[in-house]
Amino acid sequence: MATKRLFCILGWGMELINDIKECLETIPEYLPLGKGDTPWTSEICKRLVKLGKLEKYGFYTCAKGTKSIGGNHGEWLFDLSWLDYGTSDGSLPEPGIRILERLPLICESEWGVRLNELLDDFEKLVMANADLKLFIYQDQGADKDDAQKERLLDIVKAHGVRSLQHYMFCRFRWIDHGKWVANFFDGAGNDL
Repeated sequence: MATKRLFCILGWGMELINDIKECLETIPEYLPLGKGDTPWTSEICKRLVKLGKLEKYGFYTCAKGTKSIGGNHGEWLFDLSWLDYGTSDGSLPEPGIRILERLPLICESEWGVRLNELLDDFEKLVMANADLKLFIYQDQGADKDDAQKERLLDIVKAHGVRSLQHYMFCRFRWIDHGKWVANFFDGAGNDL
């Protein structure tokens, strides 16, 4: 199996985390606050598609409206997906058929502020099988944000440990003039 196929927290996994942070950090400079949810989600997806297409990652990318910038497909199950394909080894009737081996990254974003709005998208990530599950949302201030984050982590913990799967929460802080706060968790919801 090629190195890129192995998501390793000690390998390119941390590099990926940092690359995602960099992708998000400059969005507030590009899009004015109050622009609306759709342009923000679209810009996030465009940047993450470009990241996934870089040679060091080289994944098949899926997100709505990204074909013009090199995305392979429109939205596929999630707001954004990176797919890692291999080819059959001859065990299928047609050797060489493309086979989806894994999802290195899936992403959902939710700009609503109520917990039930967050859960509509977050639970898709919890139920999916992917190396990194990225959840993007806006916070409501320190107290409410901590409570929301803890509720989301309670859901992760209730589903049990899923080894080799990780979560990254990226919260956009309006009160800090457009700063991002990122947290990284293992498949059991423990801080990393």
